[in-house]
Amino acid sequence: MATTVEKLLRRGDEVSIEHGRLVIRPASGKAVPQHWYMENAPAIIREILSPLGIEAYQYRSYKTGCYGKRMLPGVHLHFCGVISGNSAYSIFNAELTRSRTTEAGKAGTALPDGHFRVGELSHFYKLWIAAGLKLPRRRSAFHDYMGKLGEILLSAEVTPNRPDRLQSGSFRALSVSAAQILGAFLPDNQRTNLGQLPDKRRTRVPDKDSAQNHIDRGFQRNPTTCREHYENTVISNEEDTRMVMHPTTSHDPRMQSIDEWLADYEGGTA
Repeated sequence: MATTVEKLLRRGDEVSIEHGRLVIRPASGKAVPQHWYMENAPAIIREILSPLGIEAYQYRSYKTGCYGKRMLPGVHLHFCGVISGNSAYSIFNAELTRSRTTEAGKAGTALPDGHFRVGELSHFYKLWIAAGLKLPRRRSAFHDYMGKLGEILLSAEVTPNRPDRLQSGSFRALSVSAAQILGAFLPDNQRTNLGQLPDKRRTRVPDKDSAQNHIDRGFQRNPTTCREHYENTVISNEEDTRMVMHPTTSHDPRMQSIDEWLADYEGGTA
């Protein structure tokens, strides 16, 4: 049975992953309905990555503390593998004390739990830039925007002999070109006459401008042990404000056939 990706490609739609986001450019020129995108993007992403042998990581949570033999201050980020579902982490150097005296406290005193600051040359700062995310106004305000990392698919190198630890300096926003996907799903001897694809406006979930504290805004909650580790690593005083995506169709998409998915895709409105 043809996958959703194959059916989209045979319709002449263009599918890619750009700057860590799934992008679909329909041959019809119509925008992909947002509810359809939100419901089906996780499955489509896994369909793309699995045959290509590509693992991607999604941010789940973070905590601050002192790590390593020298107990240096840092921020510990927890990730989940999109294909494997395995838990992974990376530790970034960070400062956990105030740089100057303000009404909130004296220079050198500890920042509130979960707060941290980083420099422009730090690996964490470079990760944020690589993910294409808007920088906060202050380098001590990243804690207000951490949930935005969950919207971006990331690639990273695994530390030798430590399969659960990702190298902090290796993170990039994942990109898989439309040509790679087309070649993997419709080899030359199987392709139909797709015609010339017009240049379409990118279709994706728009970014939110407002800051949201500690929100898990990945494509979906992972039901594997990775999810359990996520629950255990959230800072204890963090308010549980994770977003739950409610289906807007009459049927749970996990119970629908691919043809029913595409019917929603064709008949919906953005």
